[in-house]
Amino acid sequence: DDNKKLCLVSGEIIQLSSSMTMMFEVEDLAVASPATVSRCGMVFMEPSQLGVEPLLASWLQQLPPALHAHKELLASMFRALVPEGLAFVRKSLHETVATVDNNLVSSCFNIMDALLLPWQRGVGMEPLTPDEVQTLGRILPSLFVFAVIWSVGASCDKSGRTKFDRWLRDTVSVTSVEVLEGAMPSRDASVYDYCFDQEGGAWVDWMTTIPDFNCDPDKPFAEIIVPTSDTVRYTYLIDCLLAAGKHILCVGETGTGKTLNVSNKLLNNMPEEVVPVFLTFSARTSANQTQDMIDAKMEKKRKGVFGPPSGKKFVMFVDDLNM
Repeated sequence: DDNKKLCLVSGEIIQLSSSMTMMFEVEDLAVASPATVSRCGMVFMEPSQLGVEPLLASWLQQLPPALHAHKELLASMFRALVPEGLAFVRKSLHETVATVDNNLVSSCFNIMDALLLPWQRGVGMEPLTPDEVQTLGRILPSLFVFAVIWSVGASCDKSGRTKFDRWLRDTVSVTSVEVLEGAMPSRDASVYDYCFDQEGGAWVDWMTTIPDFNCDPDKPFAEIIVPTSDTVRYTYLIDCLLAAGKHILCVGETGTGKTLNVSNKLLNNMPEEVVPVFLTFSARTSANQTQDMIDAKMEKKRKGVFGPPSGKKFVMFVDDLNM
């Protein structure tokens, strides 16, 4: 610190001269004392100066082993689409809720992680077969295009989606990454109207991903939910991201079915170990009230540690977050 005295465990004190400085770069402050924390210096960089390359490098480092051979392909596709896509969103599109570049890039990586979950193998599991590795390499460009559509291109309004669809197709047609052109959905409709089917290895219409709807005559009228392409695709994204343990923020105008879609998903067709917890915010909700509501659902594991019941996992749904 300012005294320039190095205090050793043995009790010895070494006085540093004015020309000497010692700096330590630590991984974390998990075991640091308050005195140590108070002497830490933080280096802050503006996101605009940092760029998105560090996020890409960090994500590539934590990829599962099956994808290590495809790092160069993923990096080239990212550099071909994402930086230009972010610039296009900022310049030409209107967002329902303002975002920052790093957030959109993180969303892209979260969706990729969720889509690649079936291809990951844990400890003690059989590795991917050669045929599976070959299939993964073939569908990877299409998965990345899907992730870009629903991250970089997901925050704009309805008119912006038409512009983004046109921009994405034009960009892919002139890019140097040749595999991207074959990874695009058909031009018969917007890129937002297609879902990539990993089993079939092809782009399909959203409505073909669910069974035919049959109305239950005994069900109360107010509880009948007729699936549309909008509800299907948003439910699909929620399903993928929840399975991967990612956080989700659903935004939109009033009355567009955000609460209905999320509630319907959490209450139906969820794994047995998942327990939904519903919190509704109002103008009078305080931080302490929120903590009390969450604590009331938890079980005490040991001193200072609380969590869901054994073998269960909580999914917190906060409605009206803007309140």
